[in-house]
This record gives sequence, C-alpha cells and structure tokens, in this order.
Amino acid sequence: VEGEVLVELKCVDRLGNVHLAQCLNQLKASGLSVCLLVNFDDALITRCAVKAGADVLLTWNLKDFTRFKEVARLIKTPAGL
Repeated sequence: VEGEVLVELKCVDRLGNVHLAQCLNQLKASGLSVCLLVNFDDALITRCAVKAGADVLLTWNLKDFTRFKEVARLIKTPAGL
C-alpha cells in the first residue's frame, strides 16, 4: 500500500472535523485518493500496555496519560529517556 494509501493515526477521545480536514488537506497535497483515519483512544492503549506488561509508555503529550494511575510510573517523554 506504500504510495497508494495515506494513513493518519490519532490518539484522541473522539475524531472531529479538524481531523477530517487534515486528511483531506494531506490527500490533496500528496495526490493520493485514499486516506485511512485511525483513532487509538488513550484508554485503550493504556489497557493494552498494562495487559502486555509494558515497561515504558512513550508520549510527547503527558496529559494524554496522566489520568491513568495504573501506568503513571511507566510514562516517559522522549526528552526523559
């Protein structure tokens, strides 16, 4: 699918018009005609990390995960590594 499909990954509570607009703008700029917009809810990521026994959750936006006490010790930023 390389060069055929634009993949836009998000981690937000819910997708909004701004996310759709980003996809449309990127499609126009790239010349592609298909965009796959995927939302990874932070609660789902947190549950999977705990279940998998993750050692670190890497994020650029600490506020995304600080509400999850069960993973607070795992959270790191790239600068914090």
